[in-house]
Amino acid sequence: ATRQAILEFLPDLQPDRIHVTVPGIGEEFRPCDPTYVQEVVTRLTLPQPYILYVGTLEPRKNLPALVESYRRLVETGAIKEHLVLAGKLGWGYEALLKQVSVPALRGRVHLAGYVDQKDLPAVYAGARLFVYPSLHEGFGFPPLEAMACGVPVISTRSSSLAENLERSAELVAPDDIPGLADTMQRLLTDDTLRAKRRTQGLEQASHYRWDQTARETLKSYQAAMEIEHR
Repeated sequence: ATRQAILEFLPDLQPDRIHVTVPGIGEEFRPCDPTYVQEVVTRLTLPQPYILYVGTLEPRKNLPALVESYRRLVETGAIKEHLVLAGKLGWGYEALLKQVSVPALRGRVHLAGYVDQKDLPAVYAGARLFVYPSLHEGFGFPPLEAMACGVPVISTRSSSLAENLERSAELVAPDDIPGLADTMQRLLTDDTLRAKRRTQGLEQASHYRWDQTARETLKSYQAAMEIEHR
């Protein structure tokens, strides 16, 4: 997806000058022991059960769509899970803070702040569902990290997210709030679908490892040297 964007902005660039090297995710992201997960979740005072988002809180992440979808489910009584937004405040977050303060969401939406890397796998693993509604990503680590921890994922059909997550996550259009709400409810209530997406997610995440990134990066350097010496 990034390669295609570069070629669109720089049409005179020769396509063979671009070598895509896909990042990896750390080995620490894997299914965790339930006892350890409970210890971490309790220490961080996270509500249970919960739906999780991880990332900076800023407009590009499309969090108003997630919160609005969640609010609709809360107001219809269709959901018991809390919503946990884990990450630092970025830019333009004021509207989001106002949105989560409405009466229907008081005590239901929780801003967890930055989660230390050592606790992050357990926080992922403790979630019933991971939702990442970002408008655009160059790669998008959190959905794959959540998959590696055995959590069903919902994301958006956009940029690299569609490329990385297709056939292993539930994908919706970034502006489809009713669709996101419906998908959240289905994935929380359909045990067969949950198990399917969990299995597919674990398989998909297994393909994104740093040793492969290193090999591909080395190939890029070698190719660049060959071009230089022509």
